[in-house]
Amino acid sequence: MIGGRKGAFLLALLLYTLGMPWLGLSEAGAWWDNNWQYRQKIRCDTAAAGVDETLNEVPVLVRLHMGNFDFAKAKADGSDLRFVDLDDQTPLKFHIEKYVPADAIALVWVKVPRLTGKSTVNAFWLYSGNQVAAAAQDSGGSFDINQLVALHLNETEGFPRDATAYANHVGDFSGGMGLPSIIGNGLTLRGMGDRLVIPKKPSLDFKNGLTFSAWVRIAQEQVQARLLSWSDERSGIIFGIEGTTPFARIFNGNLESSLVGLSGLTPGVWHHLALTAAPNGKLKIFIDGQENNSTDMALAVPTPPGDAILGAGPEGTFEFVGDLDEVRLAGIARSAAWLRAEVQSQGPDGRLLSHDPVEEGGGGASSFYLLTVASNITVDGWVIIGLLLLLGGVSWMIFLVKAYFFRLMIRENRVFMTSFKGLTDLTGLDEREEEFENSPLFRIYREGCYDLRHWLEKHRHLENPKISPKALNIFRTTVEKGFMEENRRINSGLVVLTMAISGGPFLGLLGTVWGVMNTFAALAVAGEANIMAIAPGVASALATTVFGLIVAIPALFGYNYLAGRVKILAADMGIFVDNFVNVTDQVYGGD
Repeated sequence: MIGGRKGAFLLALLLYTLGMPWLGLSEAGAWWDNNWQYRQKIRCDTAAAGVDETLNEVPVLVRLHMGNFDFAKAKADGSDLRFVDLDDQTPLKFHIEKYVPADAIALVWVKVPRLTGKSTVNAFWLYSGNQVAAAAQDSGGSFDINQLVALHLNETEGFPRDATAYANHVGDFSGGMGLPSIIGNGLTLRGMGDRLVIPKKPSLDFKNGLTFSAWVRIAQEQVQARLLSWSDERSGIIFGIEGTTPFARIFNGNLESSLVGLSGLTPGVWHHLALTAAPNGKLKIFIDGQENNSTDMALAVPTPPGDAILGAGPEGTFEFVGDLDEVRLAGIARSAAWLRAEVQSQGPDGRLLSHDPVEEGGGGASSFYLLTVASNITVDGWVIIGLLLLLGGVSWMIFLVKAYFFRLMIRENRVFMTSFKGLTDLTGLDEREEEFENSPLFRIYREGCYDLRHWLEKHRHLENPKISPKALNIFRTTVEKGFMEENRRINSGLVVLTMAISGGPFLGLLGTVWGVMNTFAALAVAGEANIMAIAPGVASALATTVFGLIVAIPALFGYNYLAGRVKILAADMGIFVDNFVNVTDQVYGGD
């Protein structure tokens, strides 16, 4: 009996242990709306991303995949997704570029009101799990007023469309569409007239500055290829690539500013390439969020003389050959910190965003890591686990049945041997089958009795028949045959346990290797690689190995236990065979 103080202490220790973070229990705060069942915190680590100044109204890319989001906890079309500021009161503007639950991939753009530089406390909430929620996307509201063009290039037909509220859609296009890219789908321009044309509109005003950015991948060196060409004979804005090195030229009448990058792009690799122009300020080129070169610009950014052409010059010359994704134009010169935030949010190696575990229900529920692992196990993983459970179930059934009957066999063998030692007639126990139905010794004895009765019937004319050595050898063969049959019956089914012992871990390993392959393939498609993305998928893959060991370890102990019982039974049968033959020789043997 535990005393009052000791019991209270143990109870308090138990309650504390159940709340330990390492068990996967997390305590949630206020809940934005109780109609949503699930939420998870998305952290924005500007310190790790190298964003050293505070930014406002930044559109960040939230990549959802099997490693950080359970698509079963949201509607099939993602219309119940909601993003809420850290105060758990202010909904954030967002829009979905791609949402494919079957592939466990989603790309969502969220406008974060404020990102404090060099901070680890920036965050917002992702809510899901409301089957009656209506869609609440706001594509135009996902960008600030300075963003004039945002082409996701995720279309598979038609012309690319602008995601901003200005609706500066592409008016003419030729090239390859719907191709896997660094962010969902992208475009391939192959020369031969491929290009995008954005018609001139009043909203395309750059008197306050210019920022052009795009994700670019070249397969070969370019020949004065133009990413942006917006010019006539008097004025223009040109941004392109010569060889692998970016260059820029802005001119207005007799005034001109030119710039060539200090380093080039790596062919076959995606790079974030940007040009910023501040009126009477600086002209800068950025590669992957880092300033590559800059120069003074002693002129204003000219008013675009006509349509903007992406991927070629005005006459179809100076063609760009390569891949494009996420093309943007802004009406101001974005800061280096802004461009770094873009790169670290959008790129596959981005360090800006990370995902906390899912929290469940009305703000007060807990989530357990095992549930997270189970929810991330793929169909092929469940197939392996199902096979392991089937193998484990059969092995357990065989173990329990064998252990029960081995116990009966050993007990009835003892009773039989006690009765056999007191026999005056060697065939006197032959009719007592019901007493020894589980005894292998009795079945061996019955085989011998059948042979012995046959021999006695054959020699019934003799008053005192004597068995010859030859007949005794035949009798021994008959009894040993019974021994072999009983030994085979006793060992039947044990092979399933050996299969569970040796095959279970290998089946589990197969599931793990397959699951890890799927995880990395999904990450390659999603374009994100970090520990938060990899860990859940790898953990779910390792679950098959865990199940393999869960099947193999009990089977190992069970098999060793049964093997010990088999040895006891085999020893008893071997001793009985010799004893039965010797007693028969003593009673019926000749001199």
